[in-house]
Amino acid sequence: MEPLLDGIMTISDERLSQYVRTLYQMEKIIVEPSAVAGFIGLEQLKDAADNPNATHIVWATGGSMVPKDEQQKYILG
Repeated sequence: MEPLLDGIMTISDERLSQYVRTLYQMEKIIVEPSAVAGFIGLEQLKDAADNPNATHIVWATGGSMVPKDEQQKYILG
């Protein structure tokens, strides 16, 4: 794995909830909490001496199969 893996990050449930709410407030996109786990990596890399030409992608899937009442819980916290 060493040549393929640059790092591993963890994230709290509270931070997941914050990202879900922020994504909805800014973009009106509803996702399940696990879908935003990759955002912590972007946050931690923003100040790193990174390749200025790099593109960072968070594959945020999920949410459309979540019942509407559960979606509201995600958004409202």
